[in-house]
Amino acid sequence: MKPRINGLFGILLLTAFCANCEEDAARILNDNFEKREIKYYIDQNENKADFLKEEVSIQKIEGEEAPCLLLCRCKVKFKPVPVQDSVKYRMSFESRADGIETIETNPDLKHFLIGREQRLPNREYYFLDAEMKPVGVQGKRSLSIHTLPFGKWHETEDVFYPPAKAAFIQVAFNAGSFEKASLLIRKLKFTPAADEGALNCNPAFKLGKYNYSGWPEMYSANFVEMDGKLFFEGGSGEPFPISEPGEYHIFAKGIPKNGEKAAIGIEFMDAQGKGMKGSSSVEPKPEGVSLNFKVPEGAKRAKLSSRNCIVEEVRVAPGGSTAVSPEKNKP
Repeated sequence: MKPRINGLFGILLLTAFCANCEEDAARILNDNFEKREIKYYIDQNENKADFLKEEVSIQKIEGEEAPCLLLCRCKVKFKPVPVQDSVKYRMSFESRADGIETIETNPDLKHFLIGREQRLPNREYYFLDAEMKPVGVQGKRSLSIHTLPFGKWHETEDVFYPPAKAAFIQVAFNAGSFEKASLLIRKLKFTPAADEGALNCNPAFKLGKYNYSGWPEMYSANFVEMDGKLFFEGGSGEPFPISEPGEYHIFAKGIPKNGEKAAIGIEFMDAQGKGMKGSSSVEPKPEGVSLNFKVPEGAKRAKLSSRNCIVEEVRVAPGGSTAVSPEKNKP
């Protein structure tokens, strides 16, 4: 028999219980593997227990301060953690791969950082709705896999929004399929992201030359370093929430590619993820340029795209704006 919830006290008690459950779930991605037991972190429904005993462990590596998750030629999926689809999140961790060719010895592996290359160590994020059913693209934020071919400790910092209607996230790590492949993970953290001064993610590409946050589907994407600055050659970005209709602006800073006319566009989607009329575009300039635009009625998400452009910065924010980069206004 289910217990009855009577009166205001009962409702408050239930609310507190649910909040505690969410806090307990969030600790799975924020306690530096202090529990030391795999079963506390890994979804037993997704990973066979006998398989985990041999291929996955939490170890205190000599010379390392915190415990590390060690994977050997296998993939594991963490237990679900609650999320809200309107919140921008930050997932960070450090990884180190052994038994494979790494980006330090073969810089060309930078071309395989995003895509579908599952032989290399990698990470993926899966999303579930309130009924624990997959949402997004095949239950994932995108079709892309972000590989982790780093032979030295490397910090990955992902900034992203969950797909529409997502209520839970599951993090998956894969050591890859090479015979002697192994992957170490440490300092895993999952929190709401800091304010980036934009609705879109990673607007000025400050997360580093190996970080494709905000543009996870770009198999041909690349970073270009010029005059000490990092520029991005991309294509189609990932959707981000537009809270309400009204006036917004897009700020774009970049240079044309191969002398062709450059453009950064924004398109809109409804609650079902279908494209809508009313897209806008702006031609980026080296000094930066802004365009005010109206969000069509019924739009719930927006997506950026880049054409013939090497982008230094692109931001979408509510309200009108002049052609001044938010970066210049920071103290």
